[in-house]
Amino acid sequence: MRARNFELEAALNTINGTSRYTNMVIATAREKGKIVTEDWLRRHLLQNVEDGLVDYDEALKMNEIYTKKLSFINNF
Repeated sequence: MRARNFELEAALNTINGTSRYTNMVIATAREKGKIVTEDWLRRHLLQNVEDGLVDYDEALKMNEIYTKKLSFINNF
């Protein structure tokens, strides 16, 4: 199993409008020392749209929620 920050993932899962899959990806990236930026987040969400995991409107709403939480995510 990949290392991931389970505490961060659990905290993100409590926020309405977030995706459990994206929360897991963010937690894994942070555990590996990556910084989540607006650009990284936008590319991840657009890839989810292309893969059919979410529609474009959902991705826009999630982008707004996650963007507001970037400092929380990166300082967790």
